Amino acid sequence: MNKIYLIFSLLLSVFVLAGCNKNTNPDTKTTTSNTNTTTTPNRSKDELVKAGKELYYKASDKNNIACADCHSDGTNDSKPLTKMFSSIKGAAKRTSAFLGTIKKEDITKTATGGTNCWANFEKQKTPLTGDQISSLNAYYESVSKGDEPTEIKYTSFALPAPDKVRLAPEQDAILKMTGNVPNGEKVFNNACVFCHGDKSTIKDVDNLFDKFEGNAKSVTYMTRIGKKAMPFFSVEKLSNQDIADVSAWIISKNK
Repeated sequence: MNKIYLIFSLLLSVFVLAGCNKNTNPDTKTTTSNTNTTTTPNRSKDELVKAGKELYYKASDKNNIACADCHSDGTNDSKPLTKMFSSIKGAAKRTSAFLGTIKKEDITKTATGGTNCWANFEKQKTPLTGDQISSLNAYYESVSKGDEPTEIKYTSFALPAPDKVRLAPEQDAILKMTGNVPNGEKVFNNACVFCHGDKSTIKDVDNLFDKFEGNAKSVTYMTRIGKKAMPFFSVEKLSNQDIADVSAWIISKNK
């Protein structure tokens, strides 16, 4: 009787252990499967270029701004702001970006500053993934001819950091200028209408024609240094007289 009981106990133990092992295997497989789903498979160059173009033209769900609204790829030059900012042609081979704040070794890591635009101008909360950065780099390369400048130089009061002290004399000088209202309207249509115009689809921008209390000094600050999703404009693209003119036109519309 004792022998039978002993044999029964041994068999029961074997079944219990077998059952425990069977229950743990699905968890292990699920973990592996979940890990695999987060890993982006290798993609061909054509697939990366296609994905990069889609991302380049995709409007942000936060404010409806897209890379293609401000930067030219050679086919979207009808957008007025592409004349104000750097082209993406040749971007992947730049020696620096954002006036040297992004070094050569970080060009491809940041999609030539695309990570900065993604966070600061498109207001995306989730950073660009490695795959998205690779796809943008691939698209940049696909539209490049190879003869583009390796460095874009311009005069800025916003980089490497906002410089209010250096900007102050410029603000004073612009306040003393006589603004040309008709030319100010032209400047507005080239540099401002995309975001601030009546037909603009951009979200969360200041209304410049409803109880505007600013003056040439505040307009100068916004155009030279920027704020929130508004980019800064270089001296080469927007002169002091341009700012005086557009200020005069905006003020005239608020009288």
